[in-house]
Amino acid sequence: MNKRERIRGRVLETALLAALMHLGCQTEVPTWGEQVWGRADGDLELVPVGSGLGEIIADPRRPYLYLSDFDGNRLYFISRDSRRIEKEMVIGTRPADLAISMDGNLLYVALAGGSQIGVLDLDSQISAAPVPLNFSPAYLAAGRPPFLYISSVLELWEGFQPQGQSFQVNFQARTQVTVPQLRLLDVNPQRTALYAAYNRQVFHFAINQTDGTLTLQTLLNAEGHVVELFLSEEGKRLYTISTGFLTLPQGIVTRGFIDSRKNFETDMVEVWSTDPLFKLGELHTGAFPRAVAQSGRYLVVAAADSATTPKRAGFAVRYDPETLTPLQTYRLAGSPTNCAAVDSASGRFYVAIDNPYDLRERFGERQDLQVVDLRAGGEE
Repeated sequence: MNKRERIRGRVLETALLAALMHLGCQTEVPTWGEQVWGRADGDLELVPVGSGLGEIIADPRRPYLYLSDFDGNRLYFISRDSRRIEKEMVIGTRPADLAISMDGNLLYVALAGGSQIGVLDLDSQISAAPVPLNFSPAYLAAGRPPFLYISSVLELWEGFQPQGQSFQVNFQARTQVTVPQLRLLDVNPQRTALYAAYNRQVFHFAINQTDGTLTLQTLLNAEGHVVELFLSEEGKRLYTISTGFLTLPQGIVTRGFIDSRKNFETDMVEVWSTDPLFKLGELHTGAFPRAVAQSGRYLVVAAADSATTPKRAGFAVRYDPETLTPLQTYRLAGSPTNCAAVDSASGRFYVAIDNPYDLRERFGERQDLQVVDLRAGGEE
């Protein structure tokens, strides 16, 4: 063997060894698909994240979804074209709620692990100067600049007790004023009305366009404690998830419940018209709704068979936004969380799920993002 052949042989050996080492050190573990589930479920598409998610929001101007990773202190950019994580960045400690500014250029991030609102320039994807606070934020809504409406971190396990506070923040003057009766909150696209929920009550406030102050317009009672609030993209419908609704015997039939033992205490979605605020109807899935989202002609509720067991399989139901009648049902790979969004342009529903098939070696919740094509046939 001549020298050239020996060198070529060593190069091949080195390349082979490197390839074997790469395979041996590969840490990517499949979290969905036939390899994991043992069955061909090509219609169940997941975006692997593997961490506890705080919120999902769709950018109306850019081809992205933004996800806050509460456990990992990160912000994810999900491409709506490829439906993959295109970018991730550290935005602050415990990112929770998200809101886009009225002009669509800034993303505000409630950093529940500290005392500030993170700010991201969406064109450059670079962090701007944060908004300092003297409390830990949980929920936020972006009014007309320079006003933000923010609820502090609450003792959630005690049912939204009054010790939680809410504030109107002027981020230019660096002032904050306490405002009453704001917990879960959302604001309409025109920034003229703010909707809030506290315990069993739903509020409609008018926003003063000069100083950002709030004037109560309407106060209505919900059927139970409101644990989730969602305003439709155009601001015409408000959806609340109410808990602790006691199902009467006649409800077993009229609401389509089959087994009264499993539906003795069942949450529901209440549907409200926003201006003026009044109740339009209810959405009953026969299970426990975790998330609701609506954009255009797509109205979807994600639910699970158990209110407390995270490893139960879930499903999503698409409703007609006008008649509130169910149209299709879609299976989810795991139990949904309260993070969901609809992309009306593509007809896709995005929802965070507790993935029971996630085999990655880590502690804590293993939440991934499931993508549901609403244009495809579901399980009727």
